[in-house]
Amino acid sequence: ELYVVVQLCQRNSGKMDKPAREALWFPLLEAIMSPQRKLKDVKEKSHLDHFKDMTHHVLNSMMGYIAPPDMLQKIMQDPTYNTGKFGEIKELIIGMLENYNYEETLMTTCKNLLYHDLHVHLRSLH
Repeated sequence: ELYVVVQLCQRNSGKMDKPAREALWFPLLEAIMSPQRKLKDVKEKSHLDHFKDMTHHVLNSMMGYIAPPDMLQKIMQDPTYNTGKFGEIKELIIGMLENYNYEETLMTTCKNLLYHDLHVHLRSLH
């Protein structure tokens, strides 16, 4: 199941350098995106929608481990997404940006809390 594979990638990504993480995540992304090329012309869109949902899940899961510009470049190079209109990937890009903004806000908040705790602790030493 996809969720198990994503969890495996997430658990191991923290121990890897950038090229190793890309070698882990990009083949998974490719495995999810490649069937969409064949399903693009099929009249039954539910299968295509299912693969697009899985693509969104993989991309959101990659966010903490792969740089967003690298992810966007990979998506834009794929024939499934680069031949259509911007509307087809708009949701995907907006979701990635929202996730990135959330993580940035979370990091800033954590940093501020650490600075505050450090300040309180150092002040109590005097």
